[in-house]
Amino acid sequence: MRQPTLKNRTSRRLHVAMVAVALTLAVGTVAASPPSGADPSPHGAFPGGYLTATGNGVVTAFGDAVLRGEPAGLALRAPIVGITDERFACPVGGPRAGISCEYGAQEGYWLVAADGGVFAFGDAVFHGSMGGSRLNAPVVGVAASPTGGYWLAASDGGVFSFDAAFDGSMGGKSLNGPIVGVAATSDGNGYWLVGDDGGVFSFGDAQFAGAAARSTTGDPIVGITPTEG
Repeated sequence: MRQPTLKNRTSRRLHVAMVAVALTLAVGTVAASPPSGADPSPHGAFPGGYLTATGNGVVTAFGDAVLRGEPAGLALRAPIVGITDERFACPVGGPRAGISCEYGAQEGYWLVAADGGVFAFGDAVFHGSMGGSRLNAPVVGVAASPTGGYWLAASDGGVFSFDAAFDGSMGGKSLNGPIVGVAATSDGNGYWLVGDDGGVFSFGDAQFAGAAARSTTGDPIVGITPTEG
């Protein structure tokens, strides 16, 4: 496995929002899903509904979200740990490089399992996975790229890119706590990793805007999401 080089942090005005909550299920991920025909707001926030996923692969749709399949009932080799909706793979400010921002044109989502297996539903395209490969640590999350691909992140800081730009990882480096989440920038040229100790690692054009120590929050960090500012 290649050892990537950490890229310089840039001055892109993105802020990292982190949440520390009690994790009660095997998977605590959720993907929002806007109604067909809706337009994104200037900051990329979408009305509509959302999808939730459980560790055994049950996907539930709420609001205007549409259930397009689930791996429940399959003989999963590892629990589901993440879900992402491809309709968020739309750059803020409008389409570029042939990427459609019209809802209804992109109606699918991916789920990822701890062993790196990826499950695509709806019109989401399967770009590859780490399923069947020997991993140094379990996969803990997935983030969609506006190019149509996605990244998988492992608890040891390893990042696996599939039709998405690889900008570095923390694989092979000393961490104070395991990685628990991954989030991508709106242009697909960078991403963040977050550890359960609150450490944040930025790659590509993702800006480092600070970190929240566990001693400050009182609880371990369990996720990360980008915001426009």
